Amino acid sequence: MHNCRRHIVVKKLITILLFFAFFLNGSLLQAKRIVEIKGEAEVRIVGITPEEAWRIAIRRARANAIEKAYGIQIVGSTVVKNGNLVGEYIKTLMKGLIIHESIIEQEKGWIEGITPPIPFYKVIINAKVVVPEHKRKIRLFTAELNKDSFLAGEKAQITISASSNVYIGIFNITAEDKVIMLYPNPHIPYKMITPGKKYVFPDPDSDVYLKITIIKGHKKDTEAFFIVGLPGKKEYRNVFDIFKTKETYKLTEFFKLFHEAIDIDIVTDRFLPYSIEARKRK
Repeated sequence: MHNCRRHIVVKKLITILLFFAFFLNGSLLQAKRIVEIKGEAEVRIVGITPEEAWRIAIRRARANAIEKAYGIQIVGSTVVKNGNLVGEYIKTLMKGLIIHESIIEQEKGWIEGITPPIPFYKVIINAKVVVPEHKRKIRLFTAELNKDSFLAGEKAQITISASSNVYIGIFNITAEDKVIMLYPNPHIPYKMITPGKKYVFPDPDSDVYLKITIIKGHKKDTEAFFIVGLPGKKEYRNVFDIFKTKETYKLTEFFKLFHEAIDIDIVTDRFLPYSIEARKRK
């Protein structure tokens, strides 16, 4: 595999930065409706870098767009301390996919009358949101992450249990809002997952493992695994090959391709979110 911030390690350690994946049991990708809408956020941020602050503001604007499109409210507080509320933004991703976005306004300022002064960041985006239908359907698999909070340097494992034959794709949504396909992977045999046996990724008996790291200078990041299941039929075996053309995708670029290329009526998906904290210096 080529060098990028998230790599699977074969025989030797290559640092992987794994981000941003989510929750609930319902399938997300049962979408039939696309809504074009504005999302906005004005966030007061304490204890993080300006780079982190802008990223959080943009994420909150995305969350606001999904909330408006879906008619919900998940993200409440406007004060973010050390990134602690960023995980709330991830919760909205299970509700709708942003397949296109553009920033139409951004502003930085200071809250007056407060000592010490607190900076605020305002972002307005225009977004196209794919909104899922609410219909019940058979879940092909369940998935669990070994931890929901990691210290930088710890290893991640995903355990998948199938209720019927299923082909799995595993993606990482990173703290930098990029998406990387972890499986299928040229270093790991690709196979159909069958009921009655748990599949652990990466296999603990192999030389492949996932090591979680944090963006340099950050105290805390929030990331997720996005796991997709397709029925274990021959015609679906190679569907995930569409993501082999690039090593990393922008968040909206990935979901646009996903929405266009995969038959959402036969998909089961699962988001597994987690946070990463920097280790304290001794």
